[in-house]
Amino acid sequence: MPKVVIADSSCLIILSKIGELELLHLLYSRIYITSEIEIEFGESLPEWIIVETVQNKQYQKFLETKVDIGEASAMALAKENTDSLLIVDDLKGRKIAQELNLVFTGTLGIISKAKEAGHCNRIKPIIEKILQTNFRISQAVVNALLLRYGENKGGPRDESKDISSIYPLAERQRDRFDYTQWRQEGLPKSSLKELAKAANTLTNYLGNPHV
Repeated sequence: MPKVVIADSSCLIILSKIGELELLHLLYSRIYITSEIEIEFGESLPEWIIVETVQNKQYQKFLETKVDIGEASAMALAKENTDSLLIVDDLKGRKIAQELNLVFTGTLGIISKAKEAGHCNRIKPIIEKILQTNFRISQAVVNALLLRYGENKGGPRDESKDISSIYPLAERQRDRFDYTQWRQEGLPKSSLKELAKAANTLTNYLGNPHV
């Protein structure tokens, strides 16, 4: 568990819009943001969302030449706090976060972790609510996430098995599959390839959803 979890405004906005902001509280107890993000969010904050000030404003200004002011402040705050987790959704922002060696995830990573922590029974209803907003997410990522938890209608799932029990192996072996080992799970090779593809998609998109 990271000591400090810092959220960009996009995560706060989308989770608030679909009525799932409490997931952040259930997962991490406290969330830290900056005054810039507070302004972008534009809603009253629950007591568990704490506003912090970036100390190195010069570094923040430098980051503002690469990403928007909210993301820049979040990244600057993350750099000032060891053992931090940054929640950021924008693709460019995620690339910069990676370049800065920050540990990061996104809104879907939060939903994924909430599922694994038992804070929601199914993720599909949550994703369906997100898809009704202007939050941009590729269908490939949606399909991969639903497949991960066996909620994909008509996907490569053997109804006698829980695909979620097999999926961690797909994540570990997504680049080099041992099909002999996998056949013992009773799934056809085509399904295993789809599992591998889904695992790779989610690893690239979710960042670090398990932290």
